[in-house]
Amino acid sequence: MNSIHKKYMKIALQISLKGRRSVYPNPMVGCVIVKNNTIVAKGWHERFGGHHAEIEALNKAGNKARGADLYVTLEPCAHWGKTPPCADAIVKAGIARVIYGMPDPNPATSCQCHNAFKQSGIAYIGGILKRDIEFVNKDYCDIFKKSRKMHVIAKSAMSLDGKIALASGDSRWITSEKARNYVHVMRAGVDGIMVGVNTVIMDNPNLTSHGKGRNPVRIIIDPRLRSPVNSNVFNSAAGTILFHSTDKLKAKLSALKNKGVVVVKMNKQIDLKNMFSILSKMHIYNILIEGGGKTIGRAFDAGLVNEVAFFIAPKIVGGCNSITPVEGKGVAHIADAVTLGSVSIKRLGNDMLISAAVVK
Repeated sequence: MNSIHKKYMKIALQISLKGRRSVYPNPMVGCVIVKNNTIVAKGWHERFGGHHAEIEALNKAGNKARGADLYVTLEPCAHWGKTPPCADAIVKAGIARVIYGMPDPNPATSCQCHNAFKQSGIAYIGGILKRDIEFVNKDYCDIFKKSRKMHVIAKSAMSLDGKIALASGDSRWITSEKARNYVHVMRAGVDGIMVGVNTVIMDNPNLTSHGKGRNPVRIIIDPRLRSPVNSNVFNSAAGTILFHSTDKLKAKLSALKNKGVVVVKMNKQIDLKNMFSILSKMHIYNILIEGGGKTIGRAFDAGLVNEVAFFIAPKIVGGCNSITPVEGKGVAHIADAVTLGSVSIKRLGNDMLISAAVVK
């Protein structure tokens, strides 16, 4: 019997890898529903904020799920998070037995599904191919092995005279392709990329690693929901969280949710500290703020920036109305300026990257 369990769990594990670039910081999860030794449905977690693997498989299986075995690489969730509990859906579908791979390393959710299954008479077995599944989900497992603190990097690309765009919003391209490729690598090493609505509207960026590694979650600050629904940041390449503060445009909110966007309603004035607290509960700790100047300025004003990464191109843009990398309120006196330490300079073709830590 154990060999049969391993056979189907291997298939579920292979399926889970389809979410490699788009689910972080969630784990990669695959699910297979088997009835009379025949696979009737497969599903996987496609991206952060999207349906869990079990829901995808159950939706495909329909009535065939009743009396079937469900193989899933991660213990099913039994709590409300960004999506409803999978355990409830499994019970409702009439699954006879659940075989899962690794227990959820999150102590707040681990083993919660057991009670739901016991009460409904569903048999369950855990630990099948546990080590293999933990290996492919090392990043997710590591989240719960050590204390994590928020770390914020302010990144900007500018001309030598400190301009990130013209007054018209034109900014392509200030820095070289070599510098942009370096940014793509940086993106693969963080949990989330944050931009404001103006960046979404003016640049329509993808905010992905462009194949340089896994894609972080895209975080959009859009108080009045001005971002077009067809913006690249809402595509399926990665998960997206949108923070807004309006009670209007319910149809637009519904359209965004249907695209898998995690929508978070805030107070009228979106408070970054409160927003970062919400992100930490989603296990998003390392954040790269890519702009624009207003968003980076607000982060500095709130004292949230830990590190800067400024790319400087040997170009002069000029113009008193051209856009600068750090706006916001700024400081009242030069003596109050943000001090940087551990400064490093790296050449990227003709461009320079100046990285430094914020001295608190």
